[in-house]
Amino acid sequence: MDRLSEQAERQGDYGGERHDGYGGVQICDVAVDTGTGVVKVERVVAVYECGRVINPLATQSQINGGILQGLSWALYEERQLDAATGRMVNANLEQYKIAGAKEVPQIEVVLLEQYQGRNATDANGIGEPANIPTAAAIANAVYNAIGVRLRELPMRPAVVLAALARGGHR
Repeated sequence: MDRLSEQAERQGDYGGERHDGYGGVQICDVAVDTGTGVVKVERVVAVYECGRVINPLATQSQINGGILQGLSWALYEERQLDAATGRMVNANLEQYKIAGAKEVPQIEVVLLEQYQGRNATDANGIGEPANIPTAAAIANAVYNAIGVRLRELPMRPAVVLAALARGGHR
């Protein structure tokens, strides 16, 4: 019986520069009602470089979902725990607020394709990155609107009104 054996090697990351996946930026337009403290995100522009975009619609949908999740975290989501038991007291969607259809802003997604030979397809994941910068983008837009940094999430009306009372409204 004859045996056939072969061994091959490839250069790490196909010889391209090391890159851990993706890069992106988000910019938000917000309206802040200084009488009520309500923050309304009106528009989000998200620009992401995620290698070769194999399915543009699915990629855009992932980014939209991440933005909505980040918006919920920034403005609404607040886990409340019972001090005595440590149990969550608002563990249902009746009491735990998340963004709904009325809170969805206009979202514009720009996909930049980069071909650098980092892997066999040049595709990179985009699943979670879009929710990470959303709260910071909203907070920066609120700062630009009212002149006060909010360093507490969620940015509920009471938080905004307290920040305005400390000063800095333009």
